Amino acid sequence: LNIIFSALSNKDWKYLVGKLSPYIVNWNIVRADSSVAETGEKITSHLSCNGISNYHDFANDYDGALRSCLESESEPVLVCGSIYMLGKIRNKIVGDIKTYW
Repeated sequence: LNIIFSALSNKDWKYLVGKLSPYIVNWNIVRADSSVAETGEKITSHLSCNGISNYHDFANDYDGALRSCLESESEPVLVCGSIYMLGKIRNKIVGDIKTYW
C-alpha cells in the first residue's frame, strides 16, 4: 500500500503508525489543516527511528502527495490519519459531493 498520512499532535498517531507499518510500501506525509496538526518532521523522525526509510514529507502539498501515490500504479492508496486531511483529499479526488436529502 501507498499511504497519504497526517495526524493531530493530541492523538496517538504513533500507535497507528505501528499498526500500519507492516503493510505500507511508501509513506506520503501531509500536514493536516488544523492548529494541532503534528509536524511532518516529527512523523518522519518517528518513521526513521523505527527503521522506515521510504517516506516523503509533502507538508501542505496535497496534490504532490496524490501524484506520488498515483505514479505507482501497482500499489493501492490508503488515505488515513486526520479527518481534516481526509476532507481535502476527498475533494481533490471526487470534487464537491452534492447532498440530495
